[in-house]
Amino acid sequence: MQIFNIASIYKGVVNSDSFSVHDFDILTLYPLDFEEFLWAKGYSEKHIEDILKHMQTGTPFSETELSVYKKLFLEYCVLGGMPAVVKVYIEKNLFTDTLEIQRQIQMDYEEDIRKYAEGLDQTKIVSVYRNVPVQLAKENKKFQLSKIDKKARSREYMGCITWLEDAGVISVCYCLQYPELPLKGNHDDSKFKIYYPDTGLLIASLDEEAQEDLRANKNLGVYKGALYENFVAEAFVKQGLGLYYYKKENATLEEDFFVRTKDELVPVEVKANRNRSKSLRQLISGDSYGDIHWGIKLADSNVGIEDGIYTFPYFCSFLIKRYKNGIVNSAGVYAPLHIGHITIIKLSIKSFFQLSLLIKTKMIAAVPKTAIIALDKISSNPSETRFAYIPFGLNSPQVA
Repeated sequence: MQIFNIASIYKGVVNSDSFSVHDFDILTLYPLDFEEFLWAKGYSEKHIEDILKHMQTGTPFSETELSVYKKLFLEYCVLGGMPAVVKVYIEKNLFTDTLEIQRQIQMDYEEDIRKYAEGLDQTKIVSVYRNVPVQLAKENKKFQLSKIDKKARSREYMGCITWLEDAGVISVCYCLQYPELPLKGNHDDSKFKIYYPDTGLLIASLDEEAQEDLRANKNLGVYKGALYENFVAEAFVKQGLGLYYYKKENATLEEDFFVRTKDELVPVEVKANRNRSKSLRQLISGDSYGDIHWGIKLADSNVGIEDGIYTFPYFCSFLIKRYKNGIVNSAGVYAPLHIGHITIIKLSIKSFFQLSLLIKTKMIAAVPKTAIIALDKISSNPSETRFAYIPFGLNSPQVA
């Protein structure tokens, strides 16, 4: 297989007289995600599987594990995933020179805008790109063109935003008209947030001291929430997940992101503080949101399950797609499949004694009434499948 580096889709590098689009498999390459950063640091697939296992079983990380992964995650947030930046850091094991490389990349982006944005107002495109960090610092992170120019009109700027998104230098998150399925076609094109597809570049656009402040866990004020929200958006895009949020008009109900399973809508909240997840709880418990039965909270905390809210540390964001799709881990345990208010956990095990493990790890702690554990025996005969009903609060299974 031959691999061609196509420098720009805007300059017409692929000439229709010479090539057909059918001659190419076009792949979208993103900056390194956290998983690839871990590989670069010498961690193996086993470590990735272990993180996913913690998510699927609801088992908190040990203090040592949590400390190590949080430190690695902080490094990744500061550096981002640009290969040139990560390469220098890995080689020197120092942050020295990384900021200079990041800012050179940003200058190259702006130079490319001036080269290739034909037929569009290049000044407006650059203004949108530069305004992203400012808009993310607002409490209401909805992108407002009036913050760029008080006389700005949507029709004058939407082409500029589309150009930047197609070029891969911004990611657009659209506001849902209502939190229900489907996601596509259920959003308002006029309401959106804009993120950088590399959080390291976002941090590089702030004060020169921002890198050091974040590494020292100093208070970054309004930017702290913006940085973690940007990281989650970045992680979702790299997993092929769409970006959607919801804010109810004239109300406090607001949710940062949404993903979907086959039949359910799953709200995802990114918490930068210790406050309770009021909107998330309202979406899960409210009768008006029939497609929502559980939610995910990403925070500076350990793994936990309470009242249908599955809490994971920020660094788990890159595994959300595998988690929600129920990718099997090395122990043979599948992620919970949620049906209404009952959790079904499917295991491929021989012994009923392993049920005690589920109770010890509190895998069913969030089930309000009854958990149904399906135990698949090594058999192709469905009639041989046995079920164990575990009434909430009991310590021993009742086998049927």
